[in-house]
Amino acid sequence: MSPRQMFIVVALFVIGLLVYASFFTVTERELAIKFRLGEIVKADYEPGLYFQLPLVNNVIRYESRILMLDARPTEYLTIEKKKLVVDFYAKWRIEDVSSFYRTMSRGNLNTARQRIFNIINNGLKSQFSQYSLTELVSGEKSKRGQLFSARAVIDTDMADTSKDIPVLYRKACLKQQGLTLKDVESSNEDKKKIDIRALVMCMITAQATAEVEKFGISIVDIRIKRIDLTKKIETDVFARMRSEREQFAAEIRASGREEAEKMRAGADKQRTIVLANAYKTAQNTRGEGDAKASETYANAYNKDKEFYSFYRSLDAYKNSFSGDGDILVLEPTSDFFKYFKETRPTR
Repeated sequence: MSPRQMFIVVALFVIGLLVYASFFTVTERELAIKFRLGEIVKADYEPGLYFQLPLVNNVIRYESRILMLDARPTEYLTIEKKKLVVDFYAKWRIEDVSSFYRTMSRGNLNTARQRIFNIINNGLKSQFSQYSLTELVSGEKSKRGQLFSARAVIDTDMADTSKDIPVLYRKACLKQQGLTLKDVESSNEDKKKIDIRALVMCMITAQATAEVEKFGISIVDIRIKRIDLTKKIETDVFARMRSEREQFAAEIRASGREEAEKMRAGADKQRTIVLANAYKTAQNTRGEGDAKASETYANAYNKDKEFYSFYRSLDAYKNSFSGDGDILVLEPTSDFFKYFKETRPTR
């Protein structure tokens, strides 16, 4: 290749680079800022193809889609000075790219995330300090239906800037639930219930949206993912629950023992009554039997007294000399040997 041809190739390559560097595209997913020697020239680009001067202009692009802030879990105090660990996330987007670039360290996304986190963090501290643990964890359900966008409701109440802004936020958020300040602040027992968690998130979203607007940012949504007790409070709660369960179990066992004693006493009483009745019946039966036997003996004795006496003597002899070594020392004239001396019983 000759030097002339080499020069032509290089020139064409340089021209191609200059042409390529003279145009830039902006997609529907991007926001672009055009600079001229470090100064912002234009920032409101629609999707399309645009011209720039190489080495004079440069373009910085940002996402026009929703961005996510997944915050680290942070501790907050309730009105009872109890600590809660809250894990939340926020959805945000860049609305005014030039304001975003000027206020966020030349458009640094990490700076924007930290600024948004600080704003939401301060809002959570303020809101959580106004409610109890029970209200924040359980909440009360409102009687009206689905909540609407906080920004859409607030815009209608922000015309008079002389009013108290937090009160306007509160009124707007209550309006989402079909309530007014009078409904909530009423001392009547039948006052309408309010969804505390929905109110808290609405208030935080409204306040954060108003504060980040000057940075060219809009808050799309803020949501709490999880609310936990701190480890110490969780341990104390579990210990209290265990103590309550043990106390409840002890009461049940004591009640069971009481019922067992009553049943045992009733059974012992019935046993005593049954035994007494059985003993009474047995004694009556035995008495009747003894009486019958005595009557039978008497009748038999009266029929032949001599024979009965002889029969009883034989039983006495038999019982007295039942053993091999039995010895009985008596006088021969004793009545015991009466029937040994007679050949037969007399009648």
